[in-house]
Amino acid sequence: MKNKLKNRMIKILTAFLAIAVVAGFTPQMGGSAYASGDDSSPAITLGTGVLKQNVNTVDAQVLDFGSYSWYTIAYDGKDGNGALTYLDSTGTTKDLYPEGTVTLLSKSDTGYGVFDYDSEFFGTYAGGSNIYATSKLKEKVDGESGIVNNFSAGEQGAIQDRTLTGGGVVYSETGYDENLICGEPVEHALLWPLSVAEANMVALRNVFFYSWWLRSPGLNAGNAALVQGSGDNSKVDRIGDQVSNVFPDYRFAFFLDKNAVLFTSAAAGGKNTGDEGAGALLLQTDRYNSGNEWKVTVKDSLHSGFNVDNNGAKYDAKTGVATIPYSGARSGNNEFISAIITDKPAGDDTAKIKYYGRLAKSAGETGAVTINTAGKLGDGDFLYVFNEQCNNEATSDLPAQTDYASELKEVNLNKEPVPPAPAKMISGVPLATMTASGKTAMNIAWQKTEGVDGYDIFFAKCDGKGKTTAKNVKTIKGNSTFTWTASGLKAGVSYKAYVRAYVMKNGQKQYVKSSPLMHAYAKGYTKRYTNAKSVKVNKKKVSVKAGKSFKLKVKVRKLRKGKKLMQKKHELTIRYLSTDTKIATVSKKGKIKGVKAGTCYVYAYAHNGVFKKITVKVK
Repeated sequence: MKNKLKNRMIKILTAFLAIAVVAGFTPQMGGSAYASGDDSSPAITLGTGVLKQNVNTVDAQVLDFGSYSWYTIAYDGKDGNGALTYLDSTGTTKDLYPEGTVTLLSKSDTGYGVFDYDSEFFGTYAGGSNIYATSKLKEKVDGESGIVNNFSAGEQGAIQDRTLTGGGVVYSETGYDENLICGEPVEHALLWPLSVAEANMVALRNVFFYSWWLRSPGLNAGNAALVQGSGDNSKVDRIGDQVSNVFPDYRFAFFLDKNAVLFTSAAAGGKNTGDEGAGALLLQTDRYNSGNEWKVTVKDSLHSGFNVDNNGAKYDAKTGVATIPYSGARSGNNEFISAIITDKPAGDDTAKIKYYGRLAKSAGETGAVTINTAGKLGDGDFLYVFNEQCNNEATSDLPAQTDYASELKEVNLNKEPVPPAPAKMISGVPLATMTASGKTAMNIAWQKTEGVDGYDIFFAKCDGKGKTTAKNVKTIKGNSTFTWTASGLKAGVSYKAYVRAYVMKNGQKQYVKSSPLMHAYAKGYTKRYTNAKSVKVNKKKVSVKAGKSFKLKVKVRKLRKGKKLMQKKHELTIRYLSTDTKIATVSKKGKIKGVKAGTCYVYAYAHNGVFKKITVKVK
């Protein structure tokens, strides 16, 4: 009982002092500080990439989500030291966290109290259990007043749930139980306290002020593990403390699904827009967040019906003004029809937002928005329109609130953009290759696309910085020629190209397929670098069950031995695409995952397009 009262008094005193500090000394937050330079990040970005900066360090990025603030402790299953793994009961090394997720740990405690007890709050603290599934600690997560109830349906939909596996009541029985929980498994856990293994991994645990519970069993059935102490004196205590009469903090973590996030923006002042209306698009490339506090815009089901009518769009090329009909929009005080302009397809991990703006408040399910693109939509740029719900940004008292949005809908204004990222392409992509022919020419060859009226070849010298745009240099009419040679090139210089298939509609070209972007050196090599010659895979036919995965192992054969392959600033050494992502997907690292029964193909291809085809059968 003395321990209980001591811990309780410390908490009350701490809360009082914290209020006094905020009231007397904390400056009011009027907005994030913005500055240019290498130490800052764009104020609004596509996806979650900014969150991996300084991951699992005291300078880790902080995300405001679900009315709380969270530290980024892992990104794609890794921290700054590489993959995070643990040994199971059989001695097998397993990944601690999955790819495709951002792992976040609560920055401030979400309450405090006992791990478990059998009696009322001021009763006799005896008989508590370290079984997590029935504990008061779990109830704090998802009970009637659990913190997960502060998360909206859209936020919960952006979380990848987890199964916490059960084991023995004592940490020393097996290393397996030490890493996981005591008792029966807990399925579909959205939030969870860390295990001993996870807490040992968290390098920033010394930033927390007080001890906090872990979910792993302790010395006996009446003990649970915890992180003991504070600051530099903090340590993971797997022997633990009594579950029913000590009051450490409650601190939880969760997996944010990267695929559910549309934008990451500065928690305060991140989504900066001009006046609502046709001229709302505001330049974003000169805006930076020099801090580390962010909010996200997630794609949610409530906005999934939004669409644009490209066929009904009107565009005046002289004025740059476009009128875009839309349907399926949600209406409300904080609902908008918004747009962005990007330098690359939104599915490309390296794409940057050049302009962002809220065009109009959404007043109904259908309507039309007018966009003035003059001086903003350049050759090779992409324009997207979407329906978004914009909520409060961070203040000195409250964290920022999550925003929600539909998928980005591309608006085609007869521009000539570079092709979408291969892994995001629709099925049936016509792969192309670009190989040196002598010292000053390049052969471009592509696969036939059935039913098209011709092909356009886009070609340009490459500066390796993504600032040059491939231009339409040749049209191949008909569907019987699948090669073209670019001549008069400079030996040893890198060039880029892609091929687009088109059909004629109302006397105008309409692009229907596009090859991936290729990069290659004229002559085939330089003093240091070389083109790829061929691609080799460990298996040409793969059979997987739906929900299961197979990891491809790929090697690239060089045109010239002893030289390096083209630098990654041009293109990744190996890229992947699936011809039907409804049957099987493939990650950037070559992990094929079955989705549903059927057969499709996966291509592994090098920077200049040379590839290997893999047949994938999903059972």
